[in-house]
Amino acid sequence: HVHHAHLYVATGMVGGAGFNIDDGVAAGHFFERYGGTFINAQRFTSALMSAGLPGVRFEPVTYQTYKGRYRGKDLHGAHVVITDAAAFRPLRTALTAITTLRKLYRRDFRMRRKGTFGRVWGTFDVWRRVKRGQSPRRIEASWRKQLRRFNKSRKRHLLYQ
Repeated sequence: HVHHAHLYVATGMVGGAGFNIDDGVAAGHFFERYGGTFINAQRFTSALMSAGLPGVRFEPVTYQTYKGRYRGKDLHGAHVVITDAAAFRPLRTALTAITTLRKLYRRDFRMRRKGTFGRVWGTFDVWRRVKRGQSPRRIEASWRKQLRRFNKSRKRHLLYQ
């Protein structure tokens, strides 16, 4: 599916950084879901929808995987539907999902160790900020300066402006 490249970032980074989060791959819904045995699908989906993320909507879902550690167990969560690929922000969506999981299910949601999380997200700083309970907007703002510097330096290497 054409949206899977975007969804890989939006859900794969959460599944890769969350020890007990499924991203739908083992259920045949490749990177289209956030699922966990501890999640209340309606509550989680409502929280994601209230974030006002562009180009995406979330639908409550309960499903089972056909293989892996969750085989035969009910997973509850959100099905991710891209409504406008141009407006969709996969990284912001992933950040919102992981901070929402941390906020709603602090006792049940288990983030991977700092090193593994850092490899998935490219920095340990996000792990620290999520643990502190910072909002997705505040976390994004923390890397804005670096992003401007990177975009400026990469400009001279682009073949097409």
